[in-house]
Amino acid sequence: MIISPSIPLNCDGEFYHRLWSEEPGPDYALSTSGGTILPELTTWTHAYAPLTYKDKWIWHMDRYQWDQQHQDLMPPQVIIEESVQVGHCWSFTGPKGHIGIQLVVPVALTQITIYYPNAKQVLSSELRQAPQDIVVWALAQKETLSELGGDLVTRPANEFTQNTPTSLPAIQGGIMVALGNVTYRPEEGKRQSFALDKLLSLKSNVVVIEVTSNCGGDKTCLYRVAVHGKEETPLSTFQEEIKAL
Repeated sequence: MIISPSIPLNCDGEFYHRLWSEEPGPDYALSTSGGTILPELTTWTHAYAPLTYKDKWIWHMDRYQWDQQHQDLMPPQVIIEESVQVGHCWSFTGPKGHIGIQLVVPVALTQITIYYPNAKQVLSSELRQAPQDIVVWALAQKETLSELGGDLVTRPANEFTQNTPTSLPAIQGGIMVALGNVTYRPEEGKRQSFALDKLLSLKSNVVVIEVTSNCGGDKTCLYRVAVHGKEETPLSTFQEEIKAL
């Protein structure tokens, strides 16, 4: 192996991780870049909801006790953060659930990357909580469906809203278009990328990650999910425009 002189020999492990494990393009869901979770398109967090009458009573009468009982719960936000620490995941009850993500900018989705801790780092019970079969959906408007062509698998966006009111008009009258069915296998590595159907004419900034099965657990834990795609104006075009100034 030839070592380039431009690569410092005293760099740390994180440097080598990034050098040999680069993602397939920018992550448009990343929270530090501006990606956000859409609660109205997200399944209830495990052990948190729906609240029973007793839960509501405890919450109102003894907030400290409630917080102590639920202090280990991670919010949905963790799936769009860079960290993939054991236990630092969002969970929902059972093998089926979904989460909505608003991307930084509208893109034509090309790939997603699913993360989970190394199988050797977690207990067998935690490994069974890994997602397995996943459907990736992108939000479109009815009037644009005819432009996409082909045999599309679609669902009304309001089927994902968990009966929660939404103030986003795009969701109220929108249509979800399936871009791919993928299968995550935790024994094959903690980070796995999957190609999606390339509907380059569909630019969307709302994505739903729907888990339809897990690896056998009574709940499902999602770690980081990265979303990749092509922008309307790629970075190279911006660079050319800057040079022309």
